[in-house]
Amino acid sequence: SQVNYIEWLKDFGAVLGCAVENDTINFGPGLGQGFSKSFSFEKGFSAGLNNYQLNVDLEFNRRPTEKFGVIIYLYFIEDKGMLQYSFDDVAVDLQQGTHYAIRIASSQTFHHIKFDKTAPVKGLSIFLENEWIEKNAHYRVLEVFKYLQKVNSFEHFLNAKQKKLVGEILDLPEDHPYPA
Repeated sequence: SQVNYIEWLKDFGAVLGCAVENDTINFGPGLGQGFSKSFSFEKGFSAGLNNYQLNVDLEFNRRPTEKFGVIIYLYFIEDKGMLQYSFDDVAVDLQQGTHYAIRIASSQTFHHIKFDKTAPVKGLSIFLENEWIEKNAHYRVLEVFKYLQKVNSFEHFLNAKQKKLVGEILDLPEDHPYPA
């Protein structure tokens, strides 16, 4: 179930049997390569940054939360084998290949994604809790989020220029000081 990304990373590490140090998992040779980091910018506003390829198939099932929140996903997944995705029990047909996605979703929805060990994953996820939204979002943004409560999700397919920008955002080196 979606919580701030500091807590989410601890749960992710526990499931994989990995230590979380300084809000970071560094995947070693036994499990894969790359990293997963979490950031808390202020109460109600957190993010997770992922850049890894594991040696095992991975399946995520995110259960709905009771309280409304917004999750913004900016992801690149190169599917070389098997990729399954469903949103609120509606399967999304994804062809084998490279997938760039921007998705804004309510935390009150169910997500399922499964990919195999051949898939490199790069992504940035931002979680905005309802209290943070009400305190910090301006009227126009609040209207968008109220609409999101009704439709549960917004997904945008990217053009070549947008894909290049996503790639630049996600290709920062592991030692980059992201919160700075």
